[in-house]
Amino acid sequence: MKKIVNISVPATLTAACLLLAGCNDSGSSSSNESSSNGSNGSDSEAINWALLDKPDLILNRLNDVFFVDENLGWAVGDTQPIGIMGERQTLLLKTEDGGDTWEEQGNGEFDRNLQTVFFLDSDTGWVAGGRSLNQPPLLLHTQNGGTTWVEQAQPVTTDGTIFDIQFMDAELGWAVGGSITGVNRFLLRTTDGGDTWHEVYSVSDAQPFTSLSFVDANRGWAVGNDSENDGEDSYWYTTDGGLNWQSGRTGIGDVSNLLSKRFQRVQFVDENNGWLMSPGIIMGTTNGGDDWAVVRNSSSGVVYDMYRLDADTAWLVGGGLSGGAQQTEARVFFTANGGADWVEESVTDLPTGFNENTQLLAVHALEGGRAWAVGLNLTLMRRDP
Repeated sequence: MKKIVNISVPATLTAACLLLAGCNDSGSSSSNESSSNGSNGSDSEAINWALLDKPDLILNRLNDVFFVDENLGWAVGDTQPIGIMGERQTLLLKTEDGGDTWEEQGNGEFDRNLQTVFFLDSDTGWVAGGRSLNQPPLLLHTQNGGTTWVEQAQPVTTDGTIFDIQFMDAELGWAVGGSITGVNRFLLRTTDGGDTWHEVYSVSDAQPFTSLSFVDANRGWAVGNDSENDGEDSYWYTTDGGLNWQSGRTGIGDVSNLLSKRFQRVQFVDENNGWLMSPGIIMGTTNGGDDWAVVRNSSSGVVYDMYRLDADTAWLVGGGLSGGAQQTEARVFFTANGGADWVEESVTDLPTGFNENTQLLAVHALEGGRAWAVGLNLTLMRRDP
């Protein structure tokens, strides 16, 4: 069993979640966060994020982004109006110039949205999603950089969504998800590159798994956006490649707002250093989960995704209210010392208007500090160090 460290954290959230992806509000102040108009946390020149040109497509949302180098990357989402019961068309974009221009892949032949993208190299990758009524999850694979995509069979036959996918190598990979109505969660595993997937873990009457993180073939973690009735501040871990799971708790303590206890993202950079993310709180461990402590307690806006390059360097992305409840702005926060201090990096050329919404849902970064973020209204952004 993991050792629990009880921590008392003030309430930080007052808004409802947006389809498992986050919320729109500002929270209470935090002692380790500052606003520096783009400072990168050192004495070096401030770094800004710039908006990239949008593709000429029906506006909706991008849910994930992944780059294999400074030029080649993919972004995924959907192009139909947001609505749990609505039919959606997949949105799959590729860039070969770092995001300056994007081209659509997949030919619009799939009718479910895409939630996650993962590539091993410039040729080999997977995208996955779902969220269509009475439709199973969608899992696609390419071996030629996305020129063609092939749907891979998977064992979940009821309605459901794959929210996250990760491969250790060309053969071993995992995918997690569940029903957005909260009736089940599952973990899929493949040992042959996805030619066959096996449901190695499944639980009924539970919120879906929304994120996973493996550091080797055996050790991994997952989170499931749990509610008060089935284990707030919980996470799951495995030591046998996902065949068996144990639960642990961080010991957040008395947090009056439930959403701060519901982790939506997990990322470990090695067997010891990992973070769990809710819209309002980041919890961290430096000893594999034996002890947990608050890394960040939101002071402005909320966060929907995180990306850690290493134990020290990380970004958080999300949104905050600006100009009224119908307008939310992209927000980016950066740390260079493992979360001891946070600074907000500025975003240039944000659109203005009552109905503008540029909140960010996903972020990916490379060694050297170049990074990309995506979100609502096909928001595409890049950080050039």
